[in-house]
Amino acid sequence: MLYEGINRYRFDQVALEYAEKNYDLFMDDWRTNQHDNEQYNSWGGTAGGDTHYTWGALLCLVSLEQYVDVNPWEGLRFGALNPPAEGDFRRALWGNHTYDITVGPNRTALVRDGQERFEADAGVVVRNYQVTASQLTFSLNAPRPVLVNMREFEGGELNLEFDGKAAGKVRVVHGCASFQLTAGEHTVAIER
Repeated sequence: MLYEGINRYRFDQVALEYAEKNYDLFMDDWRTNQHDNEQYNSWGGTAGGDTHYTWGALLCLVSLEQYVDVNPWEGLRFGALNPPAEGDFRRALWGNHTYDITVGPNRTALVRDGQERFEADAGVVVRNYQVTASQLTFSLNAPRPVLVNMREFEGGELNLEFDGKAAGKVRVVHGCASFQLTAGEHTVAIER
């Protein structure tokens, strides 16, 4: 529940650190003892309680949700803010679609049903990713300026809007539209 609150308040860097610590805590005990313990002591991370308890496995869920998550407040959320290394999470199912997510310090990518739809050249967090036949909207938090490649529309010229303001047009070339965003949090709307 703490992790969900950190994410909801958009403390993205803290959320990543918390997820990494949860994963390390679980995996240290799993590699040594093959346990998913009920509890872990605050001193040294040693385990206690039942050695195979469902709560313990939730430590790994936190790490998986750094890749991709769906919740009532932010819809489809994916990515990690400036992760230290690249990783993949494959075959996440949601809304009759299969998602593969890549996160890393120099890349965040979303593949839906076998086709790459979104790519950024940094470790970013994307929230409320919603696409219709004529519009794509999302919010993005980036640690540095970022190049976004979007492959949701086949062709044509698209209207860009950043943070509620018109940002010009972008042309879809070979199924890809690209645009730059500055560091920080932004809302993006792309319309046909």
